[in-house]
Amino acid sequence: MNGNGVEQALARLVDAINLYRLQPTRMTGLLADEATDALVAGWDSPALRQLAGASSTDNLWALDALVDDVTSELNLPTTAPGEGREVQAAAAMCRRALRGEVELREVARWAHQVIGHEGPQALRPIVELDDQYDIADIGPLTFAEVEELAQRTVTRLATSL
Repeated sequence: MNGNGVEQALARLVDAINLYRLQPTRMTGLLADEATDALVAGWDSPALRQLAGASSTDNLWALDALVDDVTSELNLPTTAPGEGREVQAAAAMCRRALRGEVELREVARWAHQVIGHEGPQALRPIVELDDQYDIADIGPLTFAEVEELAQRTVTRLATSL
């Protein structure tokens, strides 16, 4: 794997950590998959090897400690508390959409369910997209127009947050 692929694997792991920190029970599988990919790409640490074998049945307290160990051993950026955690997770979800790992519609649905309208102001555009999807073709925008708006919004949030 080239150097760019190695760095991309680590960036995907950081995204998975940010998503896990916001939704541990839902994102454990993604976290283990990205840890495995990071190992295959050439990253290594004792905690990373353990994390690659994690499952949704593992104790969340133990997984949290393991994620902390991976973050420390690989010198990864830490996940911000509070609203910062929501912003980092939303940016991670947007980057997953840009890589084609999740549909734009799913990002909007996730944001609406997990962040909600009361979440950080910077995330309101992605949260409100879910409402636009719900009324597409009967509201002011067609489905195609909502998809275009979603693409622009996701691209902006993935790079600016």
